[in-house]
Amino acid sequence: MLELLSALAERGTTGASPVLTQAIKDAQPEVRREALKALIEVGTQTDVPVLLAFLNSAETDAERDQAGRALASACRRSGGNGLTQVITAYSSAAGSEARQALVAVVGNVGSKEGLPLLTGALKDSDTAVRRAAILALGEWPDGEPLSDLLATARDESVPAHHILALRSYLKLVSLPVERPAAESVRLVSGAIQTARDPELKKAALAVLPRFVCQEAVDVAAAAAADSAVKAEADQAVKRLKEAMGNR
Repeated sequence: MLELLSALAERGTTGASPVLTQAIKDAQPEVRREALKALIEVGTQTDVPVLLAFLNSAETDAERDQAGRALASACRRSGGNGLTQVITAYSSAAGSEARQALVAVVGNVGSKEGLPLLTGALKDSDTAVRRAAILALGEWPDGEPLSDLLATARDESVPAHHILALRSYLKLVSLPVERPAAESVRLVSGAIQTARDPELKKAALAVLPRFVCQEAVDVAAAAAADSAVKAEADQAVKRLKEAMGNR
């Protein structure tokens, strides 16, 4: 059985779903693991209900993670219909672990349809769900969640979540997009103003030289008034002026 499941995964065999979805119910963990691996490669929309049920009842984090990966792959292959089922399942999921896993699935799919779920989860009363949402948004393919991440960094009461939200925000600011340099600088400036500790301000200052313009020089120069980050701010000013001089 294990050899068959492994072969199905390696070959990406289409039409194998009935065998695989039955195998994830097997009593043997090894069989379930191989079936989930195969579904990551070949799962489609028709497998989403079974995978959702498995994810909700999974006994280990490893199986829950594999089921989530298989769900995300199936949703990407099937378009919006699979993701709609995941979003509906999230609203009725009882356990924190399942809700965290479903948040991760929506983030991995990266479809605009799932964004409201993730931004809503940033305000969840469950701190673990909030963390999962921050992580998911940190992998978003564009800058649409920027304002939500900055608001989370500003308002979040858990220090680790503040740090994670601001680093996720800076990651999205740094994505290659069609945006005026001055606008990107404004976004980075928001991170500097929101940061609660010098290390986060340093991380924001390290991003500034990507956006070569006078506005970036001005923001870095203003940040140099903070002795805790003066060296990094001065370095950013130097790099920016050198880049501007080479134009």
